[in-house]
Amino acid sequence: ISYLPDNVEECNDNMAPEVAPEEHIRGGSRLLELQANCPFRAFAEIRLHATPLASPSIGINPAQKGALIHRTLEQIWNTLNSQHHLLQLDNESLRDLIDKTVNANLALWQKAQPEPPNPLWASLEKIRLNKLLLEWFEEEKRRDDFTVIAHEIEQSITVNKLNLTIKLDRIDQLASGEHIILDYKTGSASIHHWFGERPSSPQLPLYSSYGQTPTTVDGIGYALIKPQKTVFTGVCGDHLQSTIPGVVSIKQLKGASHLTWEQCIQHWKQSLARLSNEFTSGLATVTPLSPSSCQYCQLHAFCRIKK
Repeated sequence: ISYLPDNVEECNDNMAPEVAPEEHIRGGSRLLELQANCPFRAFAEIRLHATPLASPSIGINPAQKGALIHRTLEQIWNTLNSQHHLLQLDNESLRDLIDKTVNANLALWQKAQPEPPNPLWASLEKIRLNKLLLEWFEEEKRRDDFTVIAHEIEQSITVNKLNLTIKLDRIDQLASGEHIILDYKTGSASIHHWFGERPSSPQLPLYSSYGQTPTTVDGIGYALIKPQKTVFTGVCGDHLQSTIPGVVSIKQLKGASHLTWEQCIQHWKQSLARLSNEFTSGLATVTPLSPSSCQYCQLHAFCRIKK
């Protein structure tokens, strides 16, 4: 026996209400990242707050580990300021500086926990961080001369009708006078996700095209800080004179070699403006950019993409 009606009317409900002036949208580059990867997920997570509960973890979770590295590097560069001062330290002095800074930040982490954590967790993290950061500073030594002119800068920016809050990890001034924005990453990251009509990792393109930086931006890059893989990777204008291992000229990048650096910045501005317009107009299609867009999404029962 079938209880289905004879005539079934289908309705593609892909548009949510437009973002109203009184609707308080909170977010940063993550909002545009979600919109680029899947408009429905951006709508669900940002406007409906349909986010999964945090998974319990034992010890220091990945987000806390990332925060510890950010704070430790910020404080060390507050002390050193430039590669010149880094190179003046012998190995023992550098180890002492790293160890002292790591200890101070782990102590703050322990105090911030609702219950006293197992001291073994901090001891293990101290060993890991000391080794990892020592490897990282060896990578910093291999660069041409530079000065860290700013770090952990929080800004409010506007992309069309969207007001976003962003935080720049670091801006370096190179010996030749140019400037590069760097973003610390402790996980995987690819510069190829910055390009295309829907940049799936728009954080650094957003900083370089809409950020209120104190200087012109001549390049952007990831500082990948992972065990046995401490490297720079990024892209810069072909006018950049000082070299950074792993940061290539836009003219050498497959798929973007036809662009000048200025055209690349303009392309990012236009692409990110389109994503902003999609979000504020209410576009909420279940159209993942690639299979990987669904890999870490926990909204499958909501969007019903597999039905």
